[in-house]
Amino acid sequence: MARQVAEWRQVVTYGLRTPADFTATTCPLPSGSLLIVRHGEQVWPFVLPLRGEHNAQNALAAVVSTLSVGIEPEAIAKGLASVRSIPGRMEGIDCGQPFAVVVDFAHNPSGLLEALRAARAQKPERLILVFGCKGADGDTVKRHLMGRIASQGADMVWLTTDDPYEEDPERIAAEVARGFQGTVRFRTVLDREQAIAEAIWIAEPGDLVLVAGRGHEARQPTSQGHRPFDDREVCRIAIQQWLMRSTTRLAIPSPSASGG
Repeated sequence: MARQVAEWRQVVTYGLRTPADFTATTCPLPSGSLLIVRHGEQVWPFVLPLRGEHNAQNALAAVVSTLSVGIEPEAIAKGLASVRSIPGRMEGIDCGQPFAVVVDFAHNPSGLLEALRAARAQKPERLILVFGCKGADGDTVKRHLMGRIASQGADMVWLTTDDPYEEDPERIAAEVARGFQGTVRFRTVLDREQAIAEAIWIAEPGDLVLVAGRGHEARQPTSQGHRPFDDREVCRIAIQQWLMRSTTRLAIPSPSASGG
């Protein structure tokens, strides 16, 4: 005869903003965030070497799960501190420059919005964005929306080519630009390498340059085929040029409200 076994399951809730058994607040750090978890009168600080609220939410879920089964907070803190950055996901590029450069895979409206929020949480003097929209899908609505999100979330924008595939990069950029709102200063530079170099070149101490859209991708699909192109390597070269420059700055055009 089959035996019925009653299972007892403990249910706990967690959240960053809503009331829950476990709650947390986050504070941005230069290379990640500080997660302060509270449960009743107990408080635990955890250093997370990842940027962005979405990573904080995932970390909080891991903290709550492990605390609930009796894992010591010290062991949890050690584990979180050892987490490696996911390639191309809010990945910081640090060559010793006095400003932040971050590469992220954000290639759709929700991803771009979250990346800009995470970058803004670092409280930069200026948030400089380099981004474009992918080709092949022909989603005009998405492109307009990404243009609007960029114009609302960044202080300066370089609108450039992403992965165009067979589509005309100029047409893609024009569709994105039609979504721009307000008086955000933006500049259209279809050559992605040049756009990244220009955005980094004009960066000043305390700024943050966010290069969005391609993340870890190492090849760019175009109408002429796939070519080697890694945003992270392009950023490193541009940063080295910034560091080696003389006191006389090259004449790099700044973006304008008209996008010229």
